[in-house]
This record gives sequence, C-alpha cells and structure tokens, in this order.
Amino acid sequence: MAQVLRLATKTQEDSFDFLTGTLRPQNMTRMPNGDGWYTTSMMLVGRGSDSDILYAADYLDNNMANTCDLFWSDTHQTKSVWLEESATSETTKRSLVKSIELQPVQDGWFSPLLNKKGAFYQLTIIHSAVWEGVAEKNFSGENTNCLGGTILVAAPNGSMSGRVEYAAIFGDANSTTDISTLWGGIRPHDTTASDTDFNPVLELENANRNTGVTVASDSDYASPNGTTDNVLSYVSTSDDYKMCWITLDDAFASVNYDHWYGDYQVLLRCKLSAANSTRFHVDWGYKYGTYFNSGQLVYVSSTDYQLYEMGNVSIPPFPRTYSTGLGKYFEFQVYALSMGSAATITLDCLILIPSKHYFKITNAILENSGFSSVTGYISEDNLTRCENVNSSSLVNMAAQFAPNNFSVPVAGGIFVIAAQAPAIHYVTDEVYPMIYYYERYRTHAE
Repeated sequence: MAQVLRLATKTQEDSFDFLTGTLRPQNMTRMPNGDGWYTTSMMLVGRGSDSDILYAADYLDNNMANTCDLFWSDTHQTKSVWLEESATSETTKRSLVKSIELQPVQDGWFSPLLNKKGAFYQLTIIHSAVWEGVAEKNFSGENTNCLGGTILVAAPNGSMSGRVEYAAIFGDANSTTDISTLWGGIRPHDTTASDTDFNPVLELENANRNTGVTVASDSDYASPNGTTDNVLSYVSTSDDYKMCWITLDDAFASVNYDHWYGDYQVLLRCKLSAANSTRFHVDWGYKYGTYFNSGQLVYVSSTDYQLYEMGNVSIPPFPRTYSTGLGKYFEFQVYALSMGSAATITLDCLILIPSKHYFKITNAILENSGFSSVTGYISEDNLTRCENVNSSSLVNMAAQFAPNNFSVPVAGGIFVIAAQAPAIHYVTDEVYPMIYYYERYRTHAE
C-alpha cells in the first residue's frame, strides 16, 4: 500500500495531496490539545512555477479551508473535511478536521514574493484525536423478527467502537401492517465468555405465578421455545398485585447465565380484555433478596397486544469484577393494579433490548409493501436526523431518531430489535435492518 498524506472531503470528491502536489511538507509536528482534538503543523515548501504555487495555495486556503468552515458553521452543509494518513504497511485512515489555517512565511533564502520560484507556508490543522477507516462497513439481517429478533455483529478491525453513520430499517412484506416504533441495541460480546446462549425474550408462562394467575393459550403469543400454553392470565384487582416472578434460570434452564450480563431496556408485551386502565411496574433484583423498583409506572388500557417500556436494568446490578454465575438467580417481578373496573390481564413476555449501544425510532410509517424505509443518521459531528420514505417516495417529517451511544462495540456483539404498529404488536411482523459504520482507531498507525 502506498503512503498517504492528504486532506479530502468525506466522499473524496475534493482533495489536496501533500506528497505529490506543489506544496509539500518539509517537517510536521503533532500535539494533543487535551480536549479530544490534536493540532498538526506543517512547514510547506512550494516549488515550481509561480502560477502552480499560487493555485495550490489558493486551493488549500479557499477551497479546503472554506469547505471545513462551512461544515462547522452551517448544519445544512454535509461536506466535511478529513486528514488522511497511512504508511506503507496499513490501510488509509482519516481524522475529522475542525479548522485549517494557511499562512505564508519567510524562511531561509526563499522569499514569499515567489519570484525565486519557491515559497514557504505554515499550515495548521486542528483535527480529531480519533481516526477511522475510509471504507464503510455494514451488517444486516433480512426478515428479522420484531419480537427481539437478533443479528450477529462481527468485531470491527479497529481499536475503538465503530462510528455508526446510519441505521436503515426497511419494511417487510411479512409484516401485518405498517410499523411505527422501533427499539434497537447491540449487546457487546463478553471478553471473558462467549454469549451463544443469550436470548432476549423471556416467556412469562415459564414464570412462577401468584394465586389466581393461570396459564392460558392465545393465538398471538411469543413462542421462540415452541410452547403450547404460552401466556399468563389474571383478573385484575385494586391491589398492587405481584402477578409473577421469573429468574433467568426459570426462563432458560441449563445455560451459561453470564451471557446475559449487560444493560437493557425492558419491554413488556401484554393486553387487557376491556379498555380500563391498569398500572404495571416491573421490579428486579435477586431471588430471596432485595428488589429494586424500576421507577417506571406504565398505564395500559389497550385490548390489543402492545410493547411497553418498563425501565432500564443492569444484570448484575453492581460491578461484577471477575465473578461468574451471578445471572442465574437474577429475577424480574411483574406487578399490576387496576385503576378502574376489573379486566383480564394477559402477560406474554419480557424483551431485553441492550441499552449500552441503543436507539429508538418513533412516529415512523414503515410500510409492509413496496420500498419503504426509515433511516436514522448520526453525522460525524454527532448531529442526528431521521428520514422516513414510503413506497411513493413521500417523506414523513414526524419520524424521530433517538440514539444513545449507538456504536458498534470493539468486540462485536448481538444486535436486538423490536418493533410494533401504532396500536398493536404482531409476533409475525418482520423488518430488514441495515447498519452502516466506520471502524475507528486511536492512531493512524494501527
């Protein structure tokens, strides 16, 4: 691979090469600014005809520098400038440029008057301390189920988490109706154990049941384990009643429970027989131990299955250091309290969406026919936007994309997604996620 030292726009339609151009570095220094940015300074020697030197200096100052300034001052500009470098032994990497300043100087026998066919310029570039690969990477999964469907994510080649450029979710003909809300997250691979046993869906028919709670059959249920009686049913009361409690051991017998270590957004799939108001909350902790309320009370009145956010949970709820086996007796408890007349509550499952590398999309219209997509973008300067296009190329401006550190873990991981229609969740719904990212490095020499 050839050596590279140049400035280039993101899509490389504009560039300035320091190794082959008219202005070439005589020396270069690089110092950290201490705020996530570096300052790289070069003494550039311009040699050749006066017109060639002037053209090169003008292009660097009025094209590349102005393009960089426009990107940072106007959020409608998308053309960022990057400093690209590589030695002969690695692929080209780039660092986002914040500012470019070019000044003519007088040095030695040469004069900036140019009539000696030579000139010196001082170039100062402020750029990110993080480097990334130039080539875009991606992972995807066609026909991914909307009830905790998973995609295996390979480890990036970089030494840091990969920067996600955008998450594109496409509609699927297997869905019953349009999708409006999506949750997605990546659980990092454990560095001390594999995570082949990990399953984000806890079927509540496997839970321990309180008095009056029965197992029943339902035509629309979560059944990744192939069970027949697969929901819990209970006639609500005015008491804050503990309907059921389930450990990871109850949900997944004889597995490596360390594979569930991580942070999660907990979703509850449930419905009522009548449109009254019932309050739910999920407590979590350890069997036979102290329980910690999620702090999130959710009011349900729908007679159709929906997914409800019950709060965030950490498994285990403390730093585990080098301990193992702490997941087996980690327990969830589901409570319900009727706020009106009695109604039959049906509980189906809990879904664990990894929240350390997470996003949520709301107000989307993701059609199940034609070419429809919703895309969440994260720009290189961490601005976000959402683009929702239907099969007729009409844009839905109401869609919202909310990422939380949504990046590709350096060790790779498992991507989990859940999604539902505006007022109902179907277990057969599917989507097609495609996540595009760049590998990142601590130095261009890696």
